[in-house]
Amino acid sequence: MLIHEYLNELPPATQELILELSKAMADFARGKLLKRSAQYATSGDGLRNLRHCEDYDIPTEVGLIVRMSDKMQRILQEMYDPAIPPTDLGQSDHGVDNNDLPDLINYCALLYAVRVLRSAGPETPKRAAGFVTHVDDVDAEIDATVRLARGIGHPGADELK
Repeated sequence: MLIHEYLNELPPATQELILELSKAMADFARGKLLKRSAQYATSGDGLRNLRHCEDYDIPTEVGLIVRMSDKMQRILQEMYDPAIPPTDLGQSDHGVDNNDLPDLINYCALLYAVRVLRSAGPETPKRAAGFVTHVDDVDAEIDATVRLARGIGHPGADELK
């Protein structure tokens, strides 16, 4: 049976609803990233546990893509089960909504970080330190990311914002 036969009809959604859900998921994912970083990384190296695949001659980028692929498979499996409805964020430690989707978002962010770090070389930590700050305001965070991209010479950074 095809996946679309399992799914209910998709009703229209306002842009405001999509943005609200996007912000909720991004905020939730960021909280999970902070929690997992405290468990698996160090303040000196936020990618410490992800680098272990390089001990086996597998680039960190490939290790992250494998993890992302695993998350995608879990998402697809749960979509095939109509008995599993979406859950409120934070209501469970398991399932697509509370585990796999936020993890996938975070793996995308980590993959971006690895690409930025690898492209800028050993000067990255010194150059990035001036741009990375803790901000609560989304616009300020976007501005900081744009400044970081421009500061390390990220291709296409001038077209941002």
